[in-house]
Amino acid sequence: QIVLEDGVAAMQGMLHDYVGHKGPRYLAIVTTMFVFILTGNLMGLIPGLKSPTANINVTLGCALTVAVYYHLQGVKEQGLGHYLKHFAAPPGAPIFLAPIMLPFEIISHLSRVLSLSLRLFGNIFGEDLVILILFSIIPFLVPLPMMFLGLITASLQAFIFVLLTTIYLGGAVASEHEQHEHGEMAAGEV
Repeated sequence: QIVLEDGVAAMQGMLHDYVGHKGPRYLAIVTTMFVFILTGNLMGLIPGLKSPTANINVTLGCALTVAVYYHLQGVKEQGLGHYLKHFAAPPGAPIFLAPIMLPFEIISHLSRVLSLSLRLFGNIFGEDLVILILFSIIPFLVPLPMMFLGLITASLQAFIFVLLTTIYLGGAVASEHEQHEHGEMAAGEV
């Protein structure tokens, strides 16, 4: 129970840091993604099982789910017109740059899906493949160090996926005022 409470508190803290006061609304999706990806990653460490996240279809499905979700939440929070406006003219950019910025913003959002899915797939598939090769050479002690490393990789990849999801959510639901305020704080810290 203590571990679960600490995990939920960590997720809430991360959501508060990156999304702000609206963060608790997204606890369910972020926590579900973390548990699903972590469980899928760890399944490959059990002999005879393969990680579902070592399949590009699973990771692409997770990435598409995140992309659709954060865009829907952005539209819900800001309205369709206001949300689409930030693609053409991000906060702080002059309006005359909109024709140049729009294609870059669209490519940026499409590359997020590609990045999320390929990063998770590549790391877990590579790890499973190395463990399988080591296990086929000498089945007992040789794969153990790599399997231990797999515990760390599985947790780290689930955390990275969820962290990026949280950052994308924060960018989608933040109003122009909040984004401008956050930009000033970041510039002041440097």
